[in-house]
Amino acid sequence: MPRILLTGASGFIGRRVAPLLVAHFGKENVTCLSYSEDSPHEMAGWRVLTGLGISHRPVDLLRPESLAGLSKGYTTVLHLAASTDTSTN
Repeated sequence: MPRILLTGASGFIGRRVAPLLVAHFGKENVTCLSYSEDSPHEMAGWRVLTGLGISHRPVDLLRPESLAGLSKGYTTVLHLAASTDTSTN
Protein backbone atom coordinates (compact mmCIF):
# COMPACT_ATOMS: atom_id res chain seq x y z
CA MET A 1 0.00 0.00 0.00
CA PRO A 2 1.42 3.43 -0.88
CA ARG A 3 2.26 5.99 1.81
CA ILE A 4 1.18 9.42 0.60
CA LEU A 5 2.33 12.88 1.70
CA LEU A 6 -0.04 15.67 0.67
CA THR A 7 1.12 19.27 0.99
CA GLY A 8 -1.38 22.10 0.79
CA ALA A 9 -4.05 19.85 2.26
CA SER A 10 -6.16 22.71 3.60
CA GLY A 11 -6.02 24.74 0.38
CA PHE A 12 -8.66 24.99 -2.32
CA ILE A 13 -7.56 21.86 -4.19
CA GLY A 14 -6.00 19.97 -1.27
CA ARG A 15 -9.16 19.91 0.82
CA ARG A 16 -10.91 18.24 -2.11
CA VAL A 17 -8.13 15.76 -2.88
CA ALA A 18 -7.47 14.66 0.73
CA PRO A 19 -10.86 12.92 1.21
CA LEU A 20 -10.40 11.05 -2.08
CA LEU A 21 -6.95 9.83 -1.05
CA VAL A 22 -8.26 8.65 2.31
CA ALA A 23 -11.20 6.89 0.66
CA HIS A 24 -8.86 4.98 -1.66
CA PHE A 25 -5.84 4.38 0.57
CA GLY A 26 -7.07 4.76 4.18
CA LYS A 27 -6.29 7.40 6.82
CA GLU A 28 -3.27 5.51 8.05
CA ASN A 29 -1.56 5.85 4.65
CA VAL A 30 -2.12 9.57 4.10
CA THR A 31 -0.24 12.38 5.85
CA CYS A 32 -1.60 15.87 5.26
CA LEU A 33 0.46 19.02 5.65
CA SER A 34 -1.26 22.39 5.73
CA TYR A 35 -0.04 25.96 6.03
CA SER A 36 0.52 27.01 9.63
CA GLU A 37 -1.05 30.45 9.20
CA ASP A 38 -4.38 30.68 11.01
CA SER A 39 -6.12 32.76 8.34
CA PRO A 40 -9.87 32.30 7.79
CA HIS A 41 -9.17 30.38 4.55
CA GLU A 42 -6.71 27.97 6.20
CA MET A 43 -8.94 27.49 9.23
CA ALA A 44 -11.86 26.60 6.93
CA GLY A 45 -9.65 23.97 5.29
CA TRP A 46 -8.60 22.62 8.69
CA ARG A 47 -12.28 22.26 9.65
CA VAL A 48 -12.98 20.29 6.46
CA LEU A 49 -10.08 17.90 7.15
CA THR A 50 -10.94 17.53 10.84
CA GLY A 51 -14.64 17.00 10.06
CA LEU A 52 -13.68 14.09 7.82
CA GLY A 53 -11.43 12.61 10.50
CA ILE A 54 -8.28 13.41 8.52
CA SER A 55 -5.39 14.51 10.69
CA HIS A 56 -3.14 17.23 9.40
CA ARG A 57 0.04 18.90 10.51
CA PRO A 58 0.33 22.68 10.18
CA VAL A 59 3.75 23.58 8.74
CA ASP A 60 5.56 26.38 6.95
CA LEU A 61 7.43 24.77 4.07
CA LEU A 62 9.75 27.78 3.90
CA ARG A 63 11.04 26.87 7.38
CA PRO A 64 12.75 23.46 7.30
CA GLU A 65 12.54 23.18 11.10
CA SER A 66 8.75 22.91 10.85
CA LEU A 67 9.26 19.52 9.18
CA ALA A 68 11.30 18.13 12.06
CA GLY A 69 10.01 14.76 13.20
CA LEU A 70 8.10 14.10 9.99
CA SER A 71 8.33 10.41 9.22
CA LYS A 72 10.11 9.22 6.09
CA GLY A 73 9.41 6.52 3.56
CA TYR A 74 6.59 8.08 1.55
CA THR A 75 6.07 6.43 -1.80
CA THR A 76 4.12 9.35 -3.24
CA VAL A 77 4.23 13.09 -2.67
CA LEU A 78 1.43 15.28 -3.97
CA HIS A 79 2.75 18.82 -3.68
CA LEU A 80 -0.25 21.15 -3.84
CA ALA A 81 1.13 23.87 -1.58
CA ALA A 82 1.56 27.24 -3.25
CA SER A 83 2.06 30.87 -2.45
CA THR A 84 -0.84 32.66 -4.05
CA ASP A 85 -0.05 36.13 -2.72
CA THR A 86 1.58 37.91 -5.64
CA SER A 87 1.31 41.40 -4.18
CA THR A 88 4.43 43.52 -4.14
CA ASN A 89 3.61 45.44 -0.96
